[in-house]
Amino acid sequence: FQAEDGIRDRSPSRGLGDVYKRQGAQWGNFFWMASLFCAFIVLATGVTPGADGFLRRWVDVIWIASPRARRLDPKSIRYVYFGVLATYATFGVIMLTLEEPTTLLFISALLSNFALGFTCLHTLAVNLILLPKELRPGWFCRIALFLAGLFFLLVATIFSWTRLQASGYL
Repeated sequence: FQAEDGIRDRSPSRGLGDVYKRQGAQWGNFFWMASLFCAFIVLATGVTPGADGFLRRWVDVIWIASPRARRLDPKSIRYVYFGVLATYATFGVIMLTLEEPTTLLFISALLSNFALGFTCLHTLAVNLILLPKELRPGWFCRIALFLAGLFFLLVATIFSWTRLQASGYL
């Protein structure tokens, strides 16, 4: 059987549509892989700085809050960083196997609100404890940091409370 485009084919053709379908299958795989590659590039460049910021925030908290960590050689901070990174990666892999993606989004939002609240209060504490008096922020910045910290902690607490109630834990 010969199609309209002159190509011989064993199966009967219903017109140019079949020719395009055969070409589409060949190009479809290529474009599927190209789309996955582009998605990987977009996600990798978006997730990596976010994860790094998350890790650095908590390593800073550990470094400043722990007298034991501060006694370490400053070059040893990398061990704290990579320890937190290993914990973060392990937690991520476990959660990916146990939970649905929407649950992971809820957990991420919850942790982000707690992180923002703690970061505001941590920044306020560091500025008031470690900075010389002449470099400390004014009252407006202090009050703004305190209120922002309380706001994010309150949002995270309310979110946690409602999720625990909906799940039947409270």
